[in-house]
Amino acid sequence: MAIINTNGGFGTSDTVNSTNLNAVADAATFDDPVDETTLELITTGGDSGKLRVKAGGVDTNQIAGSAVTKAKIEDVDNMKVLGNTSGSATAPQEVDVIDSTSGINNNNNDTSIPTSAAVLGLFTLSGSDLTINI
Repeated sequence: MAIINTNGGFGTSDTVNSTNLNAVADAATFDDPVDETTLELITTGGDSGKLRVKAGGVDTNQIAGSAVTKAKIEDVDNMKVLGNTSGSATAPQEVDVIDSTSGINNNNNDTSIPTSAAVLGLFTLSGSDLTINI
């Protein structure tokens, strides 16, 4: 079965020129949309006869490794990083980045990530004395 239907063609005595060839190519449609799972044939409207990706037709199998760039990931709020602090496997979520000692909670349930400046702010070094500022 042909995949492309040209809706025309050339006979043995027809002259092939760019105008005639372009007209045949422009009128071509797809007869077989391949799988009806990832691709579908548009059957109505001005795009009838063209192929399109079906809704939900692209998953990780169709995306090449390392093909998604950082710019294509959703915007991440300021002072957030993507991570997983849930204790089990899950999709990444925004995790707080703390840049001052006042934002650091002194408990085992704090899942924020302090900057090096925030960590250094927890300590005071005076001579040989180190003080922890908690």
